[in-house]
Amino acid sequence: MDTLEYSAAVNRYIESISMKPVSNNSENAAGQTKEMSPQEEIPFIGEPDELCELLGIACVESTFYDTMLDRKMNRGKQSILYKKSEDGDRGKALTVSETTSSGSPVLYTLIPYDNDSGNNTDIPDEYRIAFGHLIHLALERERSRRIAEQFMFRDREMDTYNLPFFLQTVSRMIESHSIGGYNTCRFNMQRFASVNLQVGRQKASELMRRYVRMLQTKIGDTGYVCRIGGDNFIALYHKSFQTVVEEHISGVHMVYDDATGEAILLSAYAGYFFIPADILRATDVMDNVSAAAAQSKLDHLTTQVYYDSKLTKMQEHKKMIESLFPKALEDEEFLVYYQPKINLNNYSMIGAEALCRWRHKGDIIIPESFIPILEQTTAVCRLDFYMLDHVCRDMRRWLDEGKKPVRVSVNLSRRHLGTSHLLENLLQIIDSYSLPHELFEVELTETTTDVDFHDLKEIVFGLQEAGINTSVDDFGIGYSSMNLIRDLPWNVLKIDKSFLPDMDNPDAKLLTMLKYLISMAQEMGLECIVEGVESQDQINLLKKYGCYLAQGFFFDRPLPVSVFEQRLEDN
Repeated sequence: MDTLEYSAAVNRYIESISMKPVSNNSENAAGQTKEMSPQEEIPFIGEPDELCELLGIACVESTFYDTMLDRKMNRGKQSILYKKSEDGDRGKALTVSETTSSGSPVLYTLIPYDNDSGNNTDIPDEYRIAFGHLIHLALERERSRRIAEQFMFRDREMDTYNLPFFLQTVSRMIESHSIGGYNTCRFNMQRFASVNLQVGRQKASELMRRYVRMLQTKIGDTGYVCRIGGDNFIALYHKSFQTVVEEHISGVHMVYDDATGEAILLSAYAGYFFIPADILRATDVMDNVSAAAAQSKLDHLTTQVYYDSKLTKMQEHKKMIESLFPKALEDEEFLVYYQPKINLNNYSMIGAEALCRWRHKGDIIIPESFIPILEQTTAVCRLDFYMLDHVCRDMRRWLDEGKKPVRVSVNLSRRHLGTSHLLENLLQIIDSYSLPHELFEVELTETTTDVDFHDLKEIVFGLQEAGINTSVDDFGIGYSSMNLIRDLPWNVLKIDKSFLPDMDNPDAKLLTMLKYLISMAQEMGLECIVEGVESQDQINLLKKYGCYLAQGFFFDRPLPVSVFEQRLEDN
């Protein structure tokens, strides 16, 4: 045979191996990737037809043995790696013996064409033997690559795929134009901290693994559930499984004690994105489904949100706020407005709440447009410290000017909970202005997890020891109200405006709840203030129930500093 022709064919075969995309997956009928175990026999790698024809090879078989003893006893797994023709001469077959990287013996049997077929009968055996060694090197390279990528694309704890796998799979489906007709769902387990406490961390992790495996089974071989981290996951599946996914996300009863049959309901917050066929990037898929998932945690009406044009605008608005915030903070675009708190006995102002407004290019941006966005990150913590600093500035000026200030409450986001040196940072700001601690009140909202409750308890006790009043804000709309006021030393109970009835058509249950909330606060020795007061009838009701502190539009809207200072002087 022509040596140059043989060398050129070998080079082309090696090149076809090198150009093969890195993957531990083979494509299924839907055009997606399906994981293969590195222990499974791997089919021929690269493009061997030309070289096999040149060497007159009709068939290549392999026999894999786990151990040397298995080889001696002829207990091996036989596979056909390549088969071009049934016309093979087994009498002239060549066997190449090799050892895998794990130490297991493997034999490669190269079967030439039958002499009667006339396919290159003059080829020296050493050429075919060399090709057998080349086959082994190619297969070992692929096997090692698959083992390495098992670690790259698998989440070992949950025994499922991971985020890099999701992004790579979506990218390949976009490139192969097979992404149309697929949906994606990003979900986060609901109240999983409570599940941990109820059944223990080990059982809780196993329940989550089973919940994820169950979803994987439901969406079949054409879908994937991937772990992002913690109790956050993302799934890719054919649109025909949408209802199945929604039902699973809504809740599944999982038995956690086989002896008693006790079960717990596992459910999740979820965002969905129906992927269009013309999408360009996997990151766009991720951004869109993440936007829907984030909204699912904020929406009070549903825990499952679908990405649409409205969310597109919300996402654009979010990106705008996030990009403008650092410079706006630096340029002091955020303003302190003060809303008075009123004593209903004589209608005097006994305090105020500091509220944030954003003046950008001459327009005032209301808090609802930016606070929820900042609360998704620690950016809101920077804003809280900024607000406290500016309140202290105002307070220092009022004292220096001989004004008699009232106690001012400032809000502290739950995002602060768990951060280091929180109490020290708060006190450092106040003390840098040499201000009496009793002029300040810190408003904190209720918590929904035991971890947050522990951190909340620490900061409330710390503020009390420092002589700073604490208020539980929006009382009654969280999950742990009773424990909150039983276990923590609050000064003020601030009842949420949702407990104030419509006086034209009062709700009897709401009236009863309001009455006993006020009575309970007073029995516990707490100041009780109701926010959101908007009518004289509501004031009369509060007086009837014995509550003489109120805040709301009926008295004052949040006031800019100059107007509030005039209220101080007139008070």
